[in-house]
Amino acid sequence: MTSHDCAPCPPLPVELVEQIIEQAWSSPMTREQRSTLFLTFCHINRTWLSLFIHIALRDVHIGCPLSSEDYLRLLRERRPSDPNNDFELESASTTANALCRSLTFRVGHDTHLSIPNAEPSVLLYSIDNPSANAISSTLYMVSTLNYLPNLRRVSIEYVNWGFEDIPEQGRLLAFPDQVTDLHITFTFTKPALVRLADTLRTRYSRRWYAGGDTPSIRRLSVFGAPMDFVAEMIETCPNVETVDLDGSGGLDALLHIPESLHTLNLHMPSSTLGESRHIGGL
Repeated sequence: MTSHDCAPCPPLPVELVEQIIEQAWSSPMTREQRSTLFLTFCHINRTWLSLFIHIALRDVHIGCPLSSEDYLRLLRERRPSDPNNDFELESASTTANALCRSLTFRVGHDTHLSIPNAEPSVLLYSIDNPSANAISSTLYMVSTLNYLPNLRRVSIEYVNWGFEDIPEQGRLLAFPDQVTDLHITFTFTKPALVRLADTLRTRYSRRWYAGGDTPSIRRLSVFGAPMDFVAEMIETCPNVETVDLDGSGGLDALLHIPESLHTLNLHMPSSTLGESRHIGGL
């Protein structure tokens, strides 16, 4: 039998393709990896594009590769004469607004991108960083224009950043009322930066601004931050019911907690989210 006699491989069942796409899209990856995955899935064939774009617009990652401006342009209401078939979707604007359940913002800092051969560093905050500014601008537009009625979760992932950006730049001042889950993480990519982050945690001082409440939040998760930052976030969520955080050091900073808080989940730094200690009845 020659290679020409081999029967072509049968197409994968749609259900299996959908599982593959969901597993891939939900996996942790860098901005560059997610952008590559997005472009790859969009160009396999129309079946993959149709399945993938529904998943990508359900769990949206800003900047990977859609920028905040691109995504907001997709959401805007169209005039009858305007094209409205982005990604081969019928009524793309309406569909994109209805699909979204979660928004994830990744804010990374890599010194080598701007200064060759520079030592690794942590960026404390920035007034002109596009990725950081995308948080406040996107949330403002979603809140003001009543976009994404089914949005329930907002995640902010800081990589090699300090803990000043949210309070100093007012990232959450305009926050969508429909969001019930807020997830914030701080990670550091090199051992030297991990040690530097430990020092920054000990020097962090509370400075939360007035008018930053997010009363719709019922579940708050904060990982990698100083306990004073966690306390600030809890105080801005007056109706929070469940809080997830890593470690237990400095829990005395959580003296002022809302009456609604009934569950505090402590996750050990080296554990996964499913391996935690539960403290109930607060």
